[in-house]
Amino acid sequence: MLKSLIVNDDEMVASNRMSFAETKAFISKTSLRYRKPYMKRTEEFAKNFIIARTTNQTEYLKDKTGERRFLPIMADSRQQKKHPMEIDPDTIEQIWGEAVTIYRAGADLMFDENTEDELNIYREQFMYRDEVELQVLEYLDMPVPENWQNWSIQQQHQYTSKYFDNSSDFDPGSKKLDKVSTREMMYNLFMRNSNDRKLSTKINMIMDNHPDWKKSVFRAGGKSTKGFVRVKNSEKTNR
Repeated sequence: MLKSLIVNDDEMVASNRMSFAETKAFISKTSLRYRKPYMKRTEEFAKNFIIARTTNQTEYLKDKTGERRFLPIMADSRQQKKHPMEIDPDTIEQIWGEAVTIYRAGADLMFDENTEDELNIYREQFMYRDEVELQVLEYLDMPVPENWQNWSIQQQHQYTSKYFDNSSDFDPGSKKLDKVSTREMMYNLFMRNSNDRKLSTKINMIMDNHPDWKKSVFRAGGKSTKGFVRVKNSEKTNR
C-alpha cells in the first residue's frame, strides 16, 4: 500500500468498517507506523498515497465536520473516452509526462480561497441530510414578524406550525430571521425541551457548520440568550 499513489476503497468497504472519526484520522495522517514481517520493532513510514473511494450512493458525505477532506467526482459512463484496462503504454507515458511537467512548474498543492468556496457549494449535492436538518434549514428561511423576539414560545410555535403545514390562515411576516437559539428551534419544530441532549447536539452541529450563521449571545424577550446570529455579507468575506 505504501508503494501506491492511489489506494482504492471499492464500494467503501474499508471505510464502512471504521467510524467516521477513524476514517478522518487515517486520511489526515502523513505517516504510518507498522512492523514489517519478521521484524521486532515497528517503524514509521511516510504516507504518500491518496484514497479513492467508489460508491453508488450520491449522498454519501454524512459528517458535517469532515467533508473538506473529500473531493467528490461524479462519474458518467457517457463521457468515458478510454477504458482504464485498455489504455496503451504511450498514453500512460503521456499522462506521467504531463503530471511531471505540471509538478516541476511549481503547481500549488492547495486550493485557493475562491476554489474552496466553489468546492463547498459543489459538495452540497453529495451531503446527506435527514429530516431534522431539512426542517432546521427551512426554519431558518421562514419569514417572521418584526416583533418575533417578543412573542411567547407558544405564539412562535403556533406560527411555525402554520408555516410548515401551509395553513390557509397563515399570515406570513416580512422579516428574515437574524437570530435564533437551539432551544427555540427544539420547541417550535419538534415540541422538545432542552433536556433532549441528542436533538440539541444535532441542531448545534447543523448550525455550527452553516456558513450563514455564527455563535453569539443576544437579547430575546428581555433576557440574554445563547444562540446564533445571521452573518452579514461583509463578515462572510472575512471568515
